[in-house]
Amino acid sequence: IYSDNSSANTIQGNTLATDGTTGCHGIMLETDSMNNTMTENTIQTYVTSHSYGISLTGDSDNNTITNNNISTNGTADYNYGINLNTASNLISGNIISTNGTSVNRGMYIGGSTCKYNQIIGNTVTTDGSTGNNAGFSLTNYPERNTISGNTINAHGPSTNNGMHFAIGSDNNSIVNNTIYTYGSSSYG
Repeated sequence: IYSDNSSANTIQGNTLATDGTTGCHGIMLETDSMNNTMTENTIQTYVTSHSYGISLTGDSDNNTITNNNISTNGTADYNYGINLNTASNLISGNIISTNGTSVNRGMYIGGSTCKYNQIIGNTVTTDGSTGNNAGFSLTNYPERNTISGNTINAHGPSTNNGMHFAIGSDNNSIVNNTIYTYGSSSYG
């Protein structure tokens, strides 16, 4: 499902499956797609790499993503459950799993426009055959986001992080999360 500059829609109870080589999305909102609700959907992606369950980009703010079951699977890298580059969204009660070789992210939260998001009570599992997987990855200046009450499992042979902060990830609130990491050189 693709939304470009479209607001106040409800996307509910759908089963979405994508299959391709790269760049596949279950749901993508971009260019000022605001005040939409995505709930109770089942999303599965099967690609080589760059697989996204739900993506919010281009000032698509004030959206609600709740109670979805998201599974992104790739035979290579960069498989993201939720790719978030926008502000003031509620992401709650989702079950997210990612699987590929490496750089699998349950949620990628990135960019200077990524502010004031509430990410609460999600269950996230990342798995990779070569490592460098993270439940949550915050990078490129996201700030003032709240990440609370989530359960995170990060699997792989090495370098797995429950939460990974990089490049100006400042003033975010990380509260009451449960994090399990597996593999050498891994961090909560």
